[in-house]
Amino acid sequence: MFTILKRTIFKSNPISLSHTQRLVYTAVFVALGVLLPYAFHAFLAGPIFLPMHIPVLLAGLLLGPLSGAVVGLLSPLISSATGMPTLFMLPIMTAQLSATGFIAGMLTKRFKVGVFIALPVAMVLGRLVFAAVFYLVTLGFGFSHGSIAPALNANSVWAFLFIIGLPGIAVQLVIIPMLVKAVESGGIPMWKTKNSHLIKKASSLINSEKANFVLIKDKKIQLHKKEIGVKSALKLHKENPKLLENAILVDKVVGKAAAILFTLSKIKFVHAHIISNDAKEFLLEHNIAFSFQKKVPYIKNRTKDSMCPLESAVIGEECPTNGLEKIEKKIAELMEIKK
Repeated sequence: MFTILKRTIFKSNPISLSHTQRLVYTAVFVALGVLLPYAFHAFLAGPIFLPMHIPVLLAGLLLGPLSGAVVGLLSPLISSATGMPTLFMLPIMTAQLSATGFIAGMLTKRFKVGVFIALPVAMVLGRLVFAAVFYLVTLGFGFSHGSIAPALNANSVWAFLFIIGLPGIAVQLVIIPMLVKAVESGGIPMWKTKNSHLIKKASSLINSEKANFVLIKDKKIQLHKKEIGVKSALKLHKENPKLLENAILVDKVVGKAAAILFTLSKIKFVHAHIISNDAKEFLLEHNIAFSFQKKVPYIKNRTKDSMCPLESAVIGEECPTNGLEKIEKKIAELMEIKK
């Protein structure tokens, strides 16, 4: 059950981050969730433009359901120290925002729903959670809201959710998809390193067909090879595993077989010119940060008429050690055929 829950919550998107990076960005979104409303409330525009919702939705859409829920929970909780939201509104807003962030992340990461659908669905369902908790607090527990939230009652809550905040809803529907697409396309990078210029240099070697596999470590390009990544990585894994550990790899084609080897070698970061769906999911599952230029359903063989034999050998394999055995067995079979 825990494994299923983990796979459900931690599924990610093209923005691949390590757990540490994800925590840092989650903290950044929490800070924005506190600071943005404070700025807007200075002009009494908070209920209209709903600034706290923006970081929550971005966290869910970009980082996943867990980060979205955490930002939705902590932002109003921390902000309540300033009196916004009020004690009455705090449990209602935390329920709404944590649900909104979680739903946005689940739709995009687990169910692979596009941002243009996931965003409005998360916004609507979050508002329904708001209404449900509002009625629970006021009617179910009998708490009076007249002195704490005089503008809200059983009838006006719907106007508050769907009419008063229309400017904010419009801003979110326009701005958030633009920001998400900009990040996913690399226009707003979320993974930067002192080695970024070396990654670009390595990519240029691949583009000029001088290499298919480039290894970066200790702030310099250690080697580059014309061999395909699987063959190079396997050779290094056996002969010099320390060189691969915590290295950055720039590879022309990354399929699941290569991803398995990268995982076993404890690679720090992978930049793929082409990556398969299975490779992407495998790297995500094993917490290896990566970026890519193009994603394909699977890696084809050299004649382009079927799947690469190494890819077919590891279909459905989740254990890196077992995957390595299958890769070596398939390579031995292929070498025997060539004799």
